[in-house]
Amino acid sequence: MNLEEFKHSRAGKVVQGLFADGAVLAEMLREPNRRPPVQALQRRLRAAGVELSNPERQHLGRWTAEVLSRYGLRPIPGRHGAKRASVTQAGPLTSGALYEPIRDLTAAERWEKARQILAPCLGKMGTVDDFIREKRAEAGRED
Repeated sequence: MNLEEFKHSRAGKVVQGLFADGAVLAEMLREPNRRPPVQALQRRLRAAGVELSNPERQHLGRWTAEVLSRYGLRPIPGRHGAKRASVTQAGPLTSGALYEPIRDLTAAERWEKARQILAPCLGKMGTVDDFIREKRAEAGRED
């Protein structure tokens, strides 16, 4: 089975629906360098009763990289392929690649790009200023 065949399989159609869900994409884009973006798919795949073989897991990883490249991310290079981390939730996936910006985008630029792409799915998302204010508050600094 190749990637295109996987995309047209039952599991592929479930994954395609997840990639079309703005909330799932927002979760995948949250901290791609600290936890695998595929972790956002884990619970939903388990709820849909999707079981993946090893080749299907690899196809899911390739498809995820393809989707995340549209958002300016690429897998972080490691010694043997992409740098990986464990997926913490139970389900069909055990680990996934970590991602970094293709070029050095600032957090505000990534947020703005994600907002532009996801706006139709999520409705009103905050502005870049809201994002910066939120991050400062998390860091314990006030405006």
